[in-house]
Amino acid sequence: MFYARNTRERELLADARVSVIGCGSFGSALADMLVRAGLGRLTLIDPEDFAIENVGRHVLTGADVGRAKTEALADHLRKINPGLHVEARREKFRTAEGLLLCCADSRRCESMVNAVSLVHGLPAVFVGAYGAARAGEVQICIPGKTPCRECFAGFRDDAEPVADGPERYTDPDFDETRTPARAGLWGSILAIAGVAFHAVLGVLGVRETIDTERPLWIVNLDYEGFRPYAVTYAKVKKGCPVCDESKIAELTVEW
Repeated sequence: MFYARNTRERELLADARVSVIGCGSFGSALADMLVRAGLGRLTLIDPEDFAIENVGRHVLTGADVGRAKTEALADHLRKINPGLHVEARREKFRTAEGLLLCCADSRRCESMVNAVSLVHGLPAVFVGAYGAARAGEVQICIPGKTPCRECFAGFRDDAEPVADGPERYTDPDFDETRTPARAGLWGSILAIAGVAFHAVLGVLGVRETIDTERPLWIVNLDYEGFRPYAVTYAKVKKGCPVCDESKIAELTVEW
């Protein structure tokens, strides 16, 4: 029996659906954790192929290099649970169903996930890292109950474009908000992903009720300026032009 040691979680997760947006380090780790916990329905969304430089920080291996990340990851997950209902979509994010688990390294993609979450009333969890994965960030967004992603991360839109290259001027789909690949160890990714995994379980009702007053979790390993090897639960000020129409009038337009 696949789930003999976590029958309660399997029972609660068997009919749940999670859509993983971004099937890189965090996306693959969290998909693996959720399927092993008993998740029954999963959608994988990512436009890229698996590259050799991905091997050091991914559940996939060198045997998968050159394959679409979504297809290779789907095959990996079916080996864990052959009865898993998994949809592999090799494409950029447009829409999805269930809990939206955003592990994308793009602010543009984050904003789109946030918009879909608000329009369709879907819960979302955003996961990322910085400082060579020495610290991580998990934000829980539940429409009507918590601030949205833009309430917190909107300030990052004022930063200089992080992606550059000649294709920026020729590719209409070029994403200048995407963060280039950075250093970081697989063990660090797993430590942060493990905390994010419990946030997802909380939103799905498998763990204790989420504290919607403190939906931002800062996971610190050994990044300077934070308490080492600890999780800090932070408040986010609710109210931005994306989720609060009353704030639209505060926007300024420069001519």
